[in-house]
Amino acid sequence: MPWAGRRAWNVISFLSINMRTEKRKGFVGFVQRLGPGLITGASDDDPSGIGTYSQVGSQFGYGLLWLALFTYTLMSSVQELCARIALQTGVGLGASLRRKFPRWLVGIAILGLLAANTFNVGADLGAVAAAGSLLSRGAIHALWLVVPVALLIIVLQVFATYATIFKIFKWLTLALFAYVITAFFAHPALLEVLRATVIPHIEFSKDFVMALVAVLGTTISPYLFFWQASAEVDELAAAGATNRQAGRHGLRLSELRAARTDVLIGMAFSNLVMYFIILTSAAVLHAHGKT
Repeated sequence: MPWAGRRAWNVISFLSINMRTEKRKGFVGFVQRLGPGLITGASDDDPSGIGTYSQVGSQFGYGLLWLALFTYTLMSSVQELCARIALQTGVGLGASLRRKFPRWLVGIAILGLLAANTFNVGADLGAVAAAGSLLSRGAIHALWLVVPVALLIIVLQVFATYATIFKIFKWLTLALFAYVITAFFAHPALLEVLRATVIPHIEFSKDFVMALVAVLGTTISPYLFFWQASAEVDELAAAGATNRQAGRHGLRLSELRAARTDVLIGMAFSNLVMYFIILTSAAVLHAHGKT
């Protein structure tokens, strides 16, 4: 295949992970064309993040709703930068750092990321196990579910293809819309919600500052930077873009637009879910004195 034709095919493949699947119209086709940005955004609403947002909503009511808009601009900028780096270099963020910075400095950064990810994975596994125990009405203890859940994730990562995992994750993101739907049944105070959304509320207290840091920490997580870049590279590889890092002398505008659109939609989805989790917790728990 000629070079120009191969590049054009790679751009088309970038917009759809499955080259053999005919693009559909409507909502299904729209979801099908979304890529790493959506998955990264959905991963930000992990079990530990959901727990944090719920706690913040129950403790401070609608007071921190404004963080959804505030963090959206930060997340979108950083994640788009990570996507650009991956598209330009053809390698993940770790490999790109190793090319530009001393090994010892990159090693410290990677070790810090490893430590943070370990704690995050532990918290997520514990939350998933607790949810499973809750669904069984306590018949199955949470500790008995941690290992099976971890093994299932490992099996998927080792034996399933990237395209398969991508499809599973993409459609599982739709489950997060349950938080959006639930908020409308909670009957929140609309004027108070609107005011809290556009007017920042700050309290100079220890609990409020800790809640603020917790939301920022769980929303703008370091692993998202590496995930975004790695997902872009994996998608290019799945689309047949071989030898990406060799002879790469710039990006097509269509590639950048596709990546930017994907990131903006993914981060908007992430923050939308975050917003409605806080809103629902505030309307259901905080409004009834359960903090």
